[in-house]
Amino acid sequence: MIVKVGVLLMLVVLTECQRDAPNIAISLRALRPKGFRAYITAEANETQFLFFNAILYEDMEKAINSGSDIGLVFGAATRQAGDAFKWIFEDLHVPIDIGTVIRYGVFIPEELPTGANEYGQANLTFTGKLPDYQLFRVTALQDPLAPPPHCIPTVTKVRGKQICAGDVIFEDNFDTLQEDVWQIEQYIPTDHPENPFVSYQSLTSDPNVFVREGKLHIDPKLQENLMRRNSQSIQTGTLDLTDGLVLCISTYTGCPVRVAADHRLSIGR
Repeated sequence: MIVKVGVLLMLVVLTECQRDAPNIAISLRALRPKGFRAYITAEANETQFLFFNAILYEDMEKAINSGSDIGLVFGAATRQAGDAFKWIFEDLHVPIDIGTVIRYGVFIPEELPTGANEYGQANLTFTGKLPDYQLFRVTALQDPLAPPPHCIPTVTKVRGKQICAGDVIFEDNFDTLQEDVWQIEQYIPTDHPENPFVSYQSLTSDPNVFVREGKLHIDPKLQENLMRRNSQSIQTGTLDLTDGLVLCISTYTGCPVRVAADHRLSIGR
């Protein structure tokens, strides 16, 4: 016997007009080939919940007169890392055409919800002020990988998308060094001898890449100093390039030389 239990989630909003609503700025984007995204700035850093709600209409007349709609877009927004005032809501599956009119608003609860659960039904009650709904007409479908509004360009590059100054491009608590996530790259000069030559060796003592107290430490060391301690010469020593990724091309001698990650590079004239 297979028993299926359904759960119905109902949200009940109680409004309080006595409190002033926080300042909210919203920028909407209809995406191609389908999808929707809302960039939200709300001066409400104390809340942990922010709900976006939108109704889709075929034209402006139906939107103004609350006529028949063609769909709903709603859900909880996600707070952006590094900025308590910025949130984002997106639905990458809803189809939206040019000319569609969106009636939208944001609801910010003033406290954690109260509720009851009975017979598989959960009723959650949020207290807060109803949003002031606005209208937005879709005039273009935008690339999902395009940078957000008010993007400040940066020289930092990330594969597959453009990022902006102040963005968090990766996160790690660095309890340990996850070698499946973080990979050492060895840099060998290309086209000119003054290009940086960087090789992080796996030192058994006094390592130059290590994790301590939740922080990643990268401590550069001059190879000539390390070799001098062992009475070796920088011109005749050997670098171990087996730890990390090496796919660099050097044309200093006039002939391209490719160094793979499973090789050792002998240093000589």
